[in-house]
Order: sequence, then C-alpha cells, then structure tokens
Amino acid sequence: MPVDNHREHRLTPLLNHRYLATLLWRDSVLGMALTSVGRSAESSIPGECVPLDGVIVASTPNDRSRGIVALIEGFFAFMWFGWGQAQAPSWLTVPLLVGSALGAFVGVVGGVVAVRATGQRTPMAEREVRARYNVIVGVEFLLIAAGAFILGAAGAATWIPVWVCAVVGLHFLPLARVFPGLLLVPLAVALVVVALVALAVGLATTTSPSTVAGPGAGVCLVVAAVATLVTASGYRNGTATGPVPPLTAS
Repeated sequence: MPVDNHREHRLTPLLNHRYLATLLWRDSVLGMALTSVGRSAESSIPGECVPLDGVIVASTPNDRSRGIVALIEGFFAFMWFGWGQAQAPSWLTVPLLVGSALGAFVGVVGGVVAVRATGQRTPMAEREVRARYNVIVGVEFLLIAAGAFILGAAGAATWIPVWVCAVVGLHFLPLARVFPGLLLVPLAVALVVVALVALAVGLATTTSPSTVAGPGAGVCLVVAAVATLVTASGYRNGTATGPVPPLTAS
C-alpha cells in the first residue's frame, strides 16, 4: 500500500510531541513513586548486592520496583501500539488496538503490584542512584527532542519513530546498571533491533517506519513488563507482599 506522506507528516510530529510529554510524565511519576518509601524500610532476607559509586544496590529487585517498572513499560507499550496506527494498513488496526489494550492492562497490573508492596525500599531512595537516573533520562530526552527536531526540519519526520525507538533502547543500557535485575539489557537490545528493522523496511519498501517500530516496540515492552511481573516474589510465592531484598549494606 502506498505511503500517504502528507498524512504521515501531519501525524508523526503530533505523536512525537505526545511521546515527549509522556517521557516527562514518566520521569516525574517514577521519581515520586520510587522515592516515596521511607529510608527506614528493612529487608527480611539477605540477598546478592552490587556496588554503584559507593552505594550497594540489591541485584534482586523487590515487588515494588518490579511493579513500577511494569507500570511504566505497559504504559509505553500502549503508546507505541498507538503510534503504530499512524500509517498502518487496515488489517493491522485491530491487532494494534488489542496490543494497546494489553499494554494498558499490564500497566494496571504493575500499578496494583506496586501499590500493594508499599513500604518496600527501592533504589531511588539513594541520592546517588537518583542523580545517575536523572542524568540518563535527561540525555535521553535531549537526544530524542534534538533528533525529532532535526528530522522534522529536514522533511524526514517519517523517520522519527526509528530514532525514538533506538534512543529509548540505548538508554536502557546504562539504566540496567542503576536498576539491576529488571531485564533492561534484553529490552534494550530488542528495541534497537526493532529500530534497525524499521529503518531497513522503510528504506526497502513503501511501508511506513512507524508501522514497524510501533508494534515492534509495543510487543517488546509488553513482554518485558510481563516477564518482570512474573519474576516478582509476590507472584512466585502467591502473595503481593513477598520478601524484600536489601538495598544497601553498611
């Protein structure tokens, strides 16, 4: 099916602006949610820890951390499936809607897990972790905004989803060191692969890059969110209040 470039150029900047706005929303929510746990939270079991600039961070996240991550990944899966509809063929509309619904559902489940685990300590309770996180997501946001602006100004807005997908994927690599045990490295690799496939398909065919990047990134995020949830101690033990791994060691 031929690509309607005029429609693509109208929709892509709008969707990109919404995506940038939701990045800001994500960072605000994540910061508030992960720092809302008091520093007095205690661990009920010993666990393996890894050093991060002088801070000992648990390599096995607790249910609250997993729930918050699943909430964010589910929400952004919803966004990516929606972005995939910008220039999708009619036969793909229903699968994309189902994907959006699935992403929203997984996000809600993650939110429930996080709320029921209120009181568990998270890495963002540490100042050094928050500082590293703010730098990583700040660079991510600037790269996405700069790339989107340049592509839009050059009349190549159709490639913005490829750029965003690649940057989002790459930013999970340094985040994986800040938040170990949350399957962020496999997610990073998967999203970069999706971006490369969307680029190749867009160059070789008349298929819009958003038609590949949208559902591809959405599937990756849903799978990552589900995998993160099913490894939470609450799901393994049949309760949402399973044992809490330690965050720091003195």
